[in-house]
Amino acid sequence: MHTLIVDDHLLFSAGLSLLLQATGSLGAVDCAESGEQALQQAAKRPYDLVLLDWHLGREPSGVALIEQLQQVLPHARVVMVSGESSPDLVRRAIDAGAVGFVPKESSPEAMIKALDIVARGGIFLPEAALAAHAARGPQATLFSRTIPPGEPAAAAAARSGCGATLTEISAAFPDLTTRHVQVLGHIVRGLSNKEIARDLGIAEGTVKQHTNAIFKELSLQNRTEAVYLLAKMGVRFS
Repeated sequence: MHTLIVDDHLLFSAGLSLLLQATGSLGAVDCAESGEQALQQAAKRPYDLVLLDWHLGREPSGVALIEQLQQVLPHARVVMVSGESSPDLVRRAIDAGAVGFVPKESSPEAMIKALDIVARGGIFLPEAALAAHAARGPQATLFSRTIPPGEPAAAAAARSGCGATLTEISAAFPDLTTRHVQVLGHIVRGLSNKEIARDLGIAEGTVKQHTNAIFKELSLQNRTEAVYLLAKMGVRFS
């Protein structure tokens, strides 16, 4: 695995890099101090994971940088690591294509646990963001219908520490077909219908049909809701 840290605070990025290298859980780690530098490095190396600060010293940053990184690294997982972690900001990051959000205020232990979940194919979002999302109109109904009372054991375990088991999509949603499981995993990663079709060797129209069936089965409206649902349930998407 190759990881890229993008942060204009060099002390933080250097410290996070040393922390990750000490654990050895995220493989080789590179750093970039601007969005422009990150895009240049991404064009040269196929990073698997990008840890991105929301506010960089100059453009591109935020939503624009997430979208540009996705074009260069369509299969990479982009995770925001930010000093600001309001539920609205978390949602903006997920809407833009991120698959995780880790507050900078996290302790080293909590940071490692969160990134370990992401490295193993899970999604980590702050509890406050999950609670706020669940309370948003139809989402309250969705979560209560999809998730039994209390946080599922798999989700609680996944959020408690390294080495915990993440639930596979097929186990979390047994009514989904094998193809639906594959398509859902690609949707959560932020791939377009065209990219999913190319990866799976099927027609783009077929991908759209599968997506509609998945969203209907899980009572979802879009990719963002899928990301929140998988994060809440401790589901592994890749």
